[in-house]
Amino acid sequence: MFQKLVPLNLDAHRNLHFDAKNNYSFASKLMVSPVVAAEAGHIAREYVLVFARKTESLPLALLGVDKDKNAYVDDSGAWQSRYIPAHVRRYPFMFADSAENPGESGNRRFTMMIDAEAPHFVESGAEPLFDKQGGPAPVLQRAQESLSHLQRDQLRTLKLVAQLDAAGLLEEQALRVQPKQGEPFALKGMRVIDPKRFADLPANALHELHRSGALALAHAHFMSMSNLTDSLLMPRDASQALSGIDKDGTISFGGLH
Repeated sequence: MFQKLVPLNLDAHRNLHFDAKNNYSFASKLMVSPVVAAEAGHIAREYVLVFARKTESLPLALLGVDKDKNAYVDDSGAWQSRYIPAHVRRYPFMFADSAENPGESGNRRFTMMIDAEAPHFVESGAEPLFDKQGGPAPVLQRAQESLSHLQRDQLRTLKLVAQLDAAGLLEEQALRVQPKQGEPFALKGMRVIDPKRFADLPANALHELHRSGALALAHAHFMSMSNLTDSLLMPRDASQALSGIDKDGTISFGGLH
């Protein structure tokens, strides 16, 4: 999705303006989106929520099963669901870890990055990124605040996933999908919560998951599984081919973390 990430720099980008767009063509090839805990309930209504095979990774919303095809973005660039993942909405801004000059308290610091190729950035006729004094203009202040909130929830979500993992609940598993129309297929290269292990959790472990918020994330995952049959991921008709499907009837997401 991000094509050319560069640090936001006053000297280089003083004259840049931000033109907010409702066109999501930039995400038309995105097949998965990282998810944070705060949005898991919204994600569960319209997407399949799974866990990356790689540990210490955020949960993922599945956006497509055809290679390089986001099923939620139509040919005109419109997003085809009520809720758009935060990872997509923060485009074309991103925070990157700042390895140098940590804060006085030792806390991590982040550098504001932008996609230099994003169509949102223009030379005039929109909101400026910087004010006349060289400080962040309102649009940039809003972006910084949103990214700060997102960064905090990313860190919290990683802890929740680690807690589910430590409880022995996550396992790699191919998901069998039976569309309402068309042939069944399987999705692999991801982890899910094992229902039996979840049901066998002792009361004290379940209570700890509840206290931290990991239990809500688990419930969102379970709820999202219904979208394996009737979400926009599914082919619209029986004749629609799945270009990413393997000979054994599986689609792998192993390289998309």
